[in-house]
Amino acid sequence: MAACAGFPFFQRAASHADEAGQSSVDEVAQVTVEFQDIHFDGETVSGRLLIGVAGGRLRLDERIIESIHLTTEAVAECATGRPLPHIVMDVLAPPPREEDILELAPGYWYGKEVRLPLLESRRAPEQAPECIDAEFQFRALGGSPTARLRVHAVRAAPPSGDAGPPMDAGT
Repeated sequence: MAACAGFPFFQRAASHADEAGQSSVDEVAQVTVEFQDIHFDGETVSGRLLIGVAGGRLRLDERIIESIHLTTEAVAECATGRPLPHIVMDVLAPPPREEDILELAPGYWYGKEVRLPLLESRRAPEQAPECIDAEFQFRALGGSPTARLRVHAVRAAPPSGDAGPPMDAGT
């Protein structure tokens, strides 16, 4: 019987390290990761992930598969700092094709809209935290951690059911 490590379905997609044998990150590269236009609905945080590099080059899979290239490390409630149990996902993805690989040079940024499920959807909406602080780890091509990202997200107010005073149709 083969060991689990040898069974292909149990390998993380990130373990498809850079097949060309090249390092994903120059040793002198400083990777910068930012998160903009942050939205939080009580379960999921979404926004625009931006990746930049200074002083070197970074090879990355431009598909940016959230649970492979951007992993959730911790989630806490803002008001109390209480850690929240978060969803840990693992996906099986095909290795990047040559056209999926991007070499990022200093002065250039790569961005992608991402959606990260963080908390269980089984809780009642009123039990969802109003605000979270989350920590993510960005991993370049090959799976090695390259940058940490901290995100502060406030839940959007639910749409108001009040549409204002009724309009008189006869005027």
